[in-house]
Order: sequence, then C-alpha cells, then structure tokens
Amino acid sequence: MSVYKLFVLYMVIGLCCTTGFALSPNETPQNVTSTLGTNVAPFNSNTPGWVLVDAFPKTGSWFFSTCPPPPTPVSPPQSTTLDANGWISALTPGECAGTLVFNNLLDDQGVAHYPAGTYVLLFEGEGRFTFGDGTNEVLYENGMVGPNMTPVETQNGLKRITLDLPQSGQGQDGISFFLTSVAPAPNHLRNFRLLVPGGVCGVSPTQLNRFKSCSTSRGGQGQCDANETCYDFEQVYFDRFRDAPALMGNKVVFHPAYIQHYRPYRAIRYMKWSRVEDSQLVNWSDRVSMHEVNFTSDTRGFPYEYMIAMSNQLRADAYFNIPVLANDGFIEAYGRLVNDHLDPALRAYVEYGNEFFNSAQAVPWPEALAAANASGSGIPSSDSDLIKVAKWSSRQGAAVMNRWRNQFTNPNRVTRVLAGFNPVSDYTQAALDATAVNGVREIDALAMMGYLGPDRRFVDDPARFDTLSIDELFEEIEDGRHLNSEASLQDLGDVYDEAQTMAGNLELILYEFGQHIVPTNSAPQPTIDRVRAANRDSRMRIAYEQNIARFRTAGGTMAFHFLVEDVWDHNGFFGLLEFQDEDPVQSPKYQAILNAIP
Repeated sequence: MSVYKLFVLYMVIGLCCTTGFALSPNETPQNVTSTLGTNVAPFNSNTPGWVLVDAFPKTGSWFFSTCPPPPTPVSPPQSTTLDANGWISALTPGECAGTLVFNNLLDDQGVAHYPAGTYVLLFEGEGRFTFGDGTNEVLYENGMVGPNMTPVETQNGLKRITLDLPQSGQGQDGISFFLTSVAPAPNHLRNFRLLVPGGVCGVSPTQLNRFKSCSTSRGGQGQCDANETCYDFEQVYFDRFRDAPALMGNKVVFHPAYIQHYRPYRAIRYMKWSRVEDSQLVNWSDRVSMHEVNFTSDTRGFPYEYMIAMSNQLRADAYFNIPVLANDGFIEAYGRLVNDHLDPALRAYVEYGNEFFNSAQAVPWPEALAAANASGSGIPSSDSDLIKVAKWSSRQGAAVMNRWRNQFTNPNRVTRVLAGFNPVSDYTQAALDATAVNGVREIDALAMMGYLGPDRRFVDDPARFDTLSIDELFEEIEDGRHLNSEASLQDLGDVYDEAQTMAGNLELILYEFGQHIVPTNSAPQPTIDRVRAANRDSRMRIAYEQNIARFRTAGGTMAFHFLVEDVWDHNGFFGLLEFQDEDPVQSPKYQAILNAIP
C-alpha cells in the first residue's frame, strides 16, 4: 500500500473514531482512494438485491382475492381497511389479502436467486395466514401452527414461526403471504419481520463485521475466523419496530452479501430509493416511516434513515434527491436529519428532483413546465418547453438546495448538484445561468450522464438496431458508425469537454454512467440475446474503462455508476450483476469498475 493510501486510511479511521461513528475493527473502509460512486437499484419485491436481513420491507403492495388461493384479483372491498402503517386491520369475509417477496428471480435455467434455508417470521397480533414458496408452506391460525396445529412459539412478546425454504422448492412467485382473517384492531396481524437465513461474524454481539456473512444452523454462506463467532441474524438484526434508529450503527441492517458489493465506492446515490421521479411527498409527515408494512411504494420510497445508515456503515459519501413537491418544512427537516445523523466525516451531495428534462417522468417535467408557464414566473413565453423547464427547475433547485444546506452545522460538507442534458447544450447552459445570483452560481457541481451504447427507443433506424451483430454493437459504442446514436465513446468525450468548459470553476461529475443498450419489448428475441451477450463480452470491460478514463481526462471528478445489481431483460442490462449471488469475477463490467479504482 502506498504512503498516500496509508495516510488517507489513517485519516478516515481517525475521523470515524472521534465522532461517535466508530467502526468495528474488521469494518475498515475499502473506498478511501476511490473516485467512483454508484446508484442504488430500485427496491421492489422482484428486484435482485437482497438488501435487508429483515426482508419483509421488500414485499410488494397488498393484492386482494377471493379465498382460498390461488387468487383471483378483485377490487378491495370497502370494508377492508388498513391501519396508519399499511397493515390490514379488517378483511371482508371471503376475501384474502396477499403479498410477495423475492418473486420473478429465476434465471434462464429456472434457478431462483434469493436466500435458501430456514426463514424466521416474527410478528404481532392474531388472525389466520399462510406463508411459503408454494412447495413448502405453513399455516398459522389464532395461536396455532400447522400442519399439526401446535401452539406457536413466543419470544420477547413476539410470535415466532420457522419455515425451511430450500432452493429446490423456490419458484417464480418467491415467498408469498396470504391473510384470510385478522383479529379486530388493535390486535390485528402486524409488524412482520422476515429474517433471512444466515448470520455475520464478530468478536462480540456489539463488535460485528457486518460485511462478513457466515453459515448458521438456518443456512447462509461463509465462515468466520478463529477469533470470531458466527451470530445468527436473529440475534443481532435491527428491529425497526423496537430499536431506535441510533442502533442502526451497531446492529445488522443490510445483508452482507448485498452491502459487500458497495464497499469499493466513495459515494452512494440514493435516487432510486427516494423515488423522486414519482414522489408525491409534500409534508415531512407524509414520508415513509420505519414502521410501515413495506418500503416499495412508487410514490413515497424508502425511509431516509436507511440511506444514512448505509453510508455510515460504508463510510461513503451520500447523494440525496429532494422530492419536487416537498414544502419548506419538509426540506428543512430533511436537511436537519442528514446533518444530525450522517457521519460528520462524510460529504452530502444534494440534488433537486431528477432529470427534469425527461418528460416521461410523472412529476418533475410537468411540475416544472406548469410553474414556468404560470403568471409571474419571469420565464419568457417564447422559450421552448425544454428551456422553460431548464430555467425554472434550476432556479427553484438552487433555492431548495440552499434551504437544505442551511440546516447543516458545516455547510461546506454539502455539494449542491445541477444536472445538465447531454444532447442539448442549450438546456445545460440555460440551467447554469438560471442558478446565478449577482453573477455567482448557487451550485457546486454540474452533473452529466455517461451512458454508452444505442437505445432502441431513440435511434433513427430501429430495424437496423435489431440486426446489429455483437461486433457492430461495439463498433457503435466506439464511434457511432452504424446508428449515430450519439452515445459512443467519441460522443461522450465531446460532451465531457464541453461540460467542463461550461462548468468553469464548478466540479464536474457524472450522476449516472454505464452502458445503455436498451432493446425494448419491441425487439425480436435474438436481438435481446445479443445485447445480453455483449454485456458478458470482455470488450464491455474495455469500453467501461475507456469511458471512465476519458471523463477523468476532461477534468471530471466523481462518477456514479448505474447500477450494481439489477434485472437483465428487454428494458435494459444496467446491473453489473444480474443477480445478488452472481460471481463478480464473471462480470466484465464489475471488473472494469474495480480496475478503475486507484
């Protein structure tokens, strides 16, 4: 290790241990010299990231059906009600409610990619439900557990059920929960914790290596060192219903197999967990609480406490996106939360909304255009819609980010980010100009995209896209010679140079980069298969490395990849990994990222 790396490592460890954010001895940061960041993937029941050791927050929305399963979806009856946290507090007789987790995670060989072993379900309340994977299932009814209907075990006031779910029985529907009756509130079924198989290593329950998984009697993978003990997740998990958020720094929140892949990154962008493209949040009281049934709502997103906890564990700077509709009270409370709980040694990036230029998003574009067209906006009616959106969103964004930044004890740790638009430099310039107050731009960084490869939706000749060979795909990535997709290495180099000129003394970053070869569901299957093969090709590693190097040559600093793990299908192949348990050695894109970190 170089003297420089040793010095930086010393500084990071010293800072963390004098601010109340102490690391376990085996949790030394791995990102101290990194200039790469990453985006988190969407958090849904069917996305491949395992994310949390308590998997119930990953369940999908309730669906309603006639009983018994298999379900026939019907509209929720009027007498079916939810409590304040989304738990079902009443069901119409004859109607069931269900939800799924780890569904649609089969590979081409029909093998499921979610944790196998013995699951522990902890819960409160009474009623009747089944849970399992279709092959293996258990029934609970009013204190009794099937198939022999014996009394349920209780621990610390919680009912406890275990169920073996070996990989051989796992299927396309993942793990299902079907409620057929619930006791009257407040004793209705609620506060489910679904603890996945496995554990973590540590020298004590309060000195854990939360990045290192181990095999327990319930399953899991890995071994501990001779001086360590393997603690089952059930012994050391963060209980979101009973534990204070401060304990997220000591207990196990994130699955080691998940968070391990994020260790090389210097910063994490949480846009996809914030759901700002669709967010309807206005008041701080509207945000998702840690006690809600799940965190998969398209319009509300993930509790911010988890984003802060993840960055604190990784010792990675955090990149937050503020909902477009958030009022002043929301913005201020959000800023205070991050100031108070994000490790003071870490940097906080902040951005208002996401991609206002993207008219396909449900909230940012229409909100900005309506505000720009409103009387008194000061934006010329003769401007194009795109330029109107650029001016309003950046002007409003600067004000919002300043309000958020003003909540910090040390405002200098905040980096205010403005996103430009690669294809239209006039948009980027108009946005930059609109942030200026008395000639000074009220932002700190200009962010661009760094996506390689043709997207079938945006090329002039989709039929030609469909016939591209793998060799031709890489030629298109090199210089755009076949489709002129404006997303080649050559094109991006020009974008980076121009953006650096426009940025002036601002930091230049990439808020997203990677490959963006999207076949869409209109492409024939052989085309989709070729795109998949291209993402496994060693030339993709070379293209990634060249893209990162070109950005750095232009003067760029932090670049945020998109994404670590994500579904591969006709909608795109963004993930470095297709599944959580995939071997990263087999991913050229993953290896490119590692090679690009100094």
